[in-house]
Amino acid sequence: MRTGIEIIRNYSKSFVLWNMALDENNGPFVPGFGTSTCRGLLKVEQQSKQFQYTLDYYALAHFQQMRAAQGGKA
Repeated sequence: MRTGIEIIRNYSKSFVLWNMALDENNGPFVPGFGTSTCRGLLKVEQQSKQFQYTLDYYALAHFQQMRAAQGGKA
């Protein structure tokens, strides 16, 4: 989540994580797009239909606490 820290240090007002939930193989993939490095906030196991929170989820929650401590001000 180093990217998130760099974004905050540069006074950004937004931070986007592209995927909300992916399967256990970090899919689905876009055909012909190459190797995916995408990660979701949740990882969903297809067979058991269970999910688990990823490190990105917890990092985003940590960044939200920092934002809330500022009173939501930019």
